[in-house]
Amino acid sequence: MKFFARLSPAGEIVFGVRDEGVGIAADEQAHVFERFGQTRRSKSTEKGSGLGLPIVRGLAEAHGGHVELQSRLNRGTTVTVTLPANRIVSRAAVALAS
Repeated sequence: MKFFARLSPAGEIVFGVRDEGVGIAADEQAHVFERFGQTRRSKSTEKGSGLGLPIVRGLAEAHGGHVELQSRLNRGTTVTVTLPANRIVSRAAVALAS
């Protein structure tokens, strides 16, 4: 599993996780964003509750951002969160607040 984070040219913060696991079938990708939504494959092999991605999406959208999922069976999955530039707090602002 690999984590990544960067600033986009527009000043957005972009971060996420990439794995080389079993992947998610195209027809099940929308389902994993539903509460307690799990793929047919994950129900038999994983112990998750199906809440992780819905929580990530909810937090991202609450901050004006969005989540992208890219996945291919037997190739892995990438989940990318993008938050707008106005959600980034500078170090100077943090120092002033403390």
